[in-house]
Amino acid sequence: MHQLQSAPRPLPTVDAISRVAQRPADDEVCELCGAGISQRHPHLLDPAAQDIICACAVCATLFAERAGARFKRVPDLARRLDDFRLTDAEWDGLHVPAGLAFFVRRSATGDVRAIYPGPNGPIEVLPPLAAWHAILVNNPSLDSLQPDVEALVLSRVDRSNGERRMSLVAPIDACHRLVDMLRTHWRGPNGGANAWMHIDGFFADLAGLVHPARA
Repeated sequence: MHQLQSAPRPLPTVDAISRVAQRPADDEVCELCGAGISQRHPHLLDPAAQDIICACAVCATLFAERAGARFKRVPDLARRLDDFRLTDAEWDGLHVPAGLAFFVRRSATGDVRAIYPGPNGPIEVLPPLAAWHAILVNNPSLDSLQPDVEALVLSRVDRSNGERRMSLVAPIDACHRLVDMLRTHWRGPNGGANAWMHIDGFFADLAGLVHPARA
């Protein structure tokens, strides 16, 4: 396994989302044209720089929905994976030593990155491609996973009040808001009760933006 970062310093992609997540709600402007925008607005991703920017609806269409565009539009909705299949052995094969992680494929390199919480901050690794491909074979619904802008979110955490296993496809901006939350609240190897209170709240909010995945 090739670990891209083991130190607690922020990941570059996490920094990009942190700027979005921490911007005051009353200071929202389109970063392309400067027009004022509402708190709920489109996000665009620059895959080369791994930077996410806020955009108005006009710029989101103009700059992302054309051939050769520099930006990709980040989807607005998550997708629930009701029939997702993943054995414990397949999870172990991903070499992610945590019960909560998200996986995103980079179009520029073709590799898959896993980001998960560590005791000293978020950690990014490259899971073995063979293990990832085995999951794709068993879950055809992942064929529609969009590189760069969507991620597979998996939780296989055993909690004292019950097992919390979930699987969904979420927009990349939501995933990195989750990372920003983990960086703020996660303590020790298991996160702690305060971190899980925030994680549960995050997924409860995200559930309002979920529709079933296509078969």
